[in-house]
Amino acid sequence: MPVQDVRRTLRERSTYLADGDLTETLQWFRTNSNFERVVTKAAATQYEADVTAYRNDPTILPSAPESPPPAVLSAIVRLKREDYRLLPCADWKPGFTFATLRPSATAEDPNIPAIDGDFDVGWANLRRLIESKFPGQPNEISKSTGIIDWTGGAQPHHLQGFKISHRLFEAKSKYAQSADANAGAVESQDGGAEGAQPETIEFDIEGWGPLRRDGAQEELAKLKDTHVVVPIPAYDLAGAIIEPKEYETKLRGAIVRLEFYVNAWQIKGKNVFTGDIKKIRVLAPPKKRAEPDTPTTKRKRVPREDSFTAGLEEGMPGPSRTRRRGN
Repeated sequence: MPVQDVRRTLRERSTYLADGDLTETLQWFRTNSNFERVVTKAAATQYEADVTAYRNDPTILPSAPESPPPAVLSAIVRLKREDYRLLPCADWKPGFTFATLRPSATAEDPNIPAIDGDFDVGWANLRRLIESKFPGQPNEISKSTGIIDWTGGAQPHHLQGFKISHRLFEAKSKYAQSADANAGAVESQDGGAEGAQPETIEFDIEGWGPLRRDGAQEELAKLKDTHVVVPIPAYDLAGAIIEPKEYETKLRGAIVRLEFYVNAWQIKGKNVFTGDIKKIRVLAPPKKRAEPDTPTTKRKRVPREDSFTAGLEEGMPGPSRTRRRGN
């Protein structure tokens, strides 16, 4: 599918990151004291109207209105080769738990002429959206990290890209079986019709991997009775789900269609913004890295004499034979 068609579909089904000023159509919505998410202003307005109506007459709805759903943001990006951690074990190290593991990657400009400029505009929109959470509070912005990092001292720049991530393990007590809980095994070419129920696939903690560090398997086994695996919802060129063992070979450096949510957390005095992956679809596979040159085959036998000067007598340039005149 041509990239312009992909972009048009994203615009129809989500909030395309490079369209207009996102702060005009999106807003932050607080669900508790430590968590906020980005929702559409239309959904927030409808929620407020439903709450008012329910308070006036609780019989009009079967239950209290639910919070507005998160807004789906989208972009066409390349998953940067550097700082790539979308792996079954992410950057896990001994001494840490798998329960809060978040594989991540950096989204950067795909450098596609047909959509030139989209990434720069989208990144600026994302920055404004985050800054809108703290209007007139530069100190709060300076403590913000995650999807865009302000904590390094220098002002962030679109060339740095933005960070996306996915939580791999969820507690069984909070887990609800849904279309998003386990990624679909196959995605249709156009992204799937709304309301369609795709074939799904599940992964078990016991067989999850590959895990690259010593001790990882033992640590992961601790979650067997308390957590479930929620695989990265990533699909290859053909629309088939990407297996954990292929997360790196098929995604690192690939150009992808990205759909994600933006959330904000208060963690230990820092403002942590996450770009939570909803779905990834490969549009162009990673470029193969140049192979090292094959060493020249060495010969068992070598010439007895050096032929470098051969031919000088046949007219090739050589030392001047002009005789110097005496004084």
